[in-house]
Amino acid sequence: KRQSLKVQINATDDTVCMRYLRPSQNTKLEGFVLGYGSSFFSNQYIPLPSEGKNYVTELDAEPRYLVSVRPARVSNNKKSCSGRTKNQKPLQLVVGTLTPTSVFLSWGILVNPQHDWTATSNCDSDRFYTVRYREKGKDKKWVFQLCPVTETVVDNLKPNTLYEFGVKDNLEDSIWSKTFNHKTILS
Repeated sequence: KRQSLKVQINATDDTVCMRYLRPSQNTKLEGFVLGYGSSFFSNQYIPLPSEGKNYVTELDAEPRYLVSVRPARVSNNKKSCSGRTKNQKPLQLVVGTLTPTSVFLSWGILVNPQHDWTATSNCDSDRFYTVRYREKGKDKKWVFQLCPVTETVVDNLKPNTLYEFGVKDNLEDSIWSKTFNHKTILS
C-alpha cells in the first residue's frame, strides 16, 4: 500500500518553499525535481539527496518544474530488477494538451488480467524511458528525449500541428508503444 504525503507550501515575494509532511518520522523520501526550459537541452534533473543530506544549487530560472516525491521503498531483499522479463509488451501512451506549443505525456503498462505484471511493477524505480516525437509527414526526423519517470512535458511544438508520439523503456529488446497522433491547439 502506498503511503500518502501531504505538502506544506510557503510562498513569499520571490521564494516558494515546499515541505513534505511524512506519515511517520521513519518514512524516508525519494524523488526528484525536473526543470523544463526554453529548449530541449536546458532540462535539469536533480534527484533528492539521501540520508538527510542538504543539497543547494543555483539554476537558471525555468518556466515549468515537475516535482516528484514519494515515500522510499523499504528494502526487503526481493529479486533484483536487472534481469529481462518475458514477453516484452509495449507501453500505453496518453497525450494531453497543455498549451498551443506543449503537451503532457504519460505512460504505463497496458493491464492484461491474464499476465502477472508483479515482476515488472517492482522495477519501476530502476527504469528509464525514451520518448520520441515528430511532426507528422514525409521525411520528418524523430526527436528523442530521455525520461526517468513515466510522464514528461514536450514543449516548443508548433501550434495547430499534427505530431506523432511514442515511448519505450530502456530495457534491452524493448519495443516502442503504438504511435499516438495528437494535434496541438490553435494559439
